[in-house]
Amino acid sequence: MELLRLFVAIDLPRELKKNISQVQRHLAQKSKGIKWVEDVNLHLTLKFLGEVPTERRNDIHLAIKESVQKMASIKLQLKGLGTFGSPGKPNVIWIGIEGQREKLLNLHNSLDAKLSHLGFAREKRRYSPHLTLGRIKEGAVPNDIQQEIDSLRQKNFGELSVASIELFQSKLTSAGPIYKILESTALECQPGV
Repeated sequence: MELLRLFVAIDLPRELKKNISQVQRHLAQKSKGIKWVEDVNLHLTLKFLGEVPTERRNDIHLAIKESVQKMASIKLQLKGLGTFGSPGKPNVIWIGIEGQREKLLNLHNSLDAKLSHLGFAREKRRYSPHLTLGRIKEGAVPNDIQQEIDSLRQKNFGELSVASIELFQSKLTSAGPIYKILESTALECQPGV
């Protein structure tokens, strides 16, 4: 039985990925010990599914389609840098998500509920939308870029109009993950919904 490593996410337009990668390169000059997400892999995760038998792909796609019924496109802004982890020892650098966050949370909750009917565990924690830029390696001393991160806490990276969500496959390789879109599902884009 073949397994696929899957997740559901919002892909970013090429121009937005390019803008973000410029900031990554700037930060990379200031610090070592950070594994940066490659620009082609930048995305906004909605739900990680893990290792899934290939034959479940169609059921997952149907659940995704059901979860976005009657949902309009979502306008988001990618704004500000921050970190996860304890103070003085962050482990993730991220970009914040602003704009129609309530609509995004509704989308996530609908997706989480539909996929739970297929046996995928519901999220225990409240969904915290963010775009991961890089992961700080164990033993790295990221203090040298903390000032840079602080200076970009209000930076606007651009707008994102979410008109579809994607089912991604992630293949882990020694050079890093390779992501491939398997299915794309359009939001219905009804005005006033």
